[in-house]
Amino acid sequence: WAGRRLTRNLHSLTAQLSHFDVNEAKCSCCSCGHVSSEGEEIPCDRELIYQSLQDWYGKDSDDLQAGLERFNAVVRNKLTGQILQTWGGNAVPVKIFTYSVFSMHTPFLITRIPATLWYAQNESTTTVEFWIVAVRVLVSSWGCILAGMLIYTWACKTMWALAEKH
Repeated sequence: WAGRRLTRNLHSLTAQLSHFDVNEAKCSCCSCGHVSSEGEEIPCDRELIYQSLQDWYGKDSDDLQAGLERFNAVVRNKLTGQILQTWGGNAVPVKIFTYSVFSMHTPFLITRIPATLWYAQNESTTTVEFWIVAVRVLVSSWGCILAGMLIYTWACKTMWALAEKH
């Protein structure tokens, strides 16, 4: 359910970003008539934001609207593309994969440590050999989990995307 909702929200977000216009953004200061709940006048956020966007995206010869249009183009093209590149393809996002694997399988790794140390103690004759055997056993037993989780996460992401199309 959460994966399908994430996929639906991603499609909605990319659609919204492809039609983004900073001029249509709402400001709380404008909504309350530039007066605080205590009756004091508050400065316009829109003016401050527009001036910052003009400084960052405008050129010296541009008027304010040209700088805002340049910002709109960056949001519509670059930002939308980056989101789709991260979430829209078949690749599994590294952060989600890492969080999933480590959060779900660290207890498994911890329970394997005593057996691994016992095995390494019986299979080695030196301290260096002991640690090499211990690390090799832990990595090999945990490595199959990493591969399995990568396939599982990719399959879930693919199924969520397919479910949203139907």
